[in-house]
Amino acid sequence: RQLKAHTGRESAAVSRAVDTLVKRGLIVVRDRFNRRLYSTAERRRSRSGLVFAIHPLFLESALYRRRIGLGDFTLRSSQSENNKSNYHSKKETKRDYYA
Repeated sequence: RQLKAHTGRESAAVSRAVDTLVKRGLIVVRDRFNRRLYSTAERRRSRSGLVFAIHPLFLESALYRRRIGLGDFTLRSSQSENNKSNYHSKKETKRDYYA
């Protein structure tokens, strides 16, 4: 429904477009249980919300990252040392109080 509302297209047109993108391997569709849905029939039968995402292989492509403005940044695992939170540091925040 959201894609239909955002694009202003009819349901059949949105369904065909999604099916084409999935078949070409450009996007991945999953249900709310994180199960990947490959076919139109699977998506239609799913009674949960659908999640649409760019296929993970595109995110690993340097050309694609440059096209979307990520440049030469490398993707890091959330387990890397650089991504771990520093629980020992405290951050000061500015608070505004209104009378």
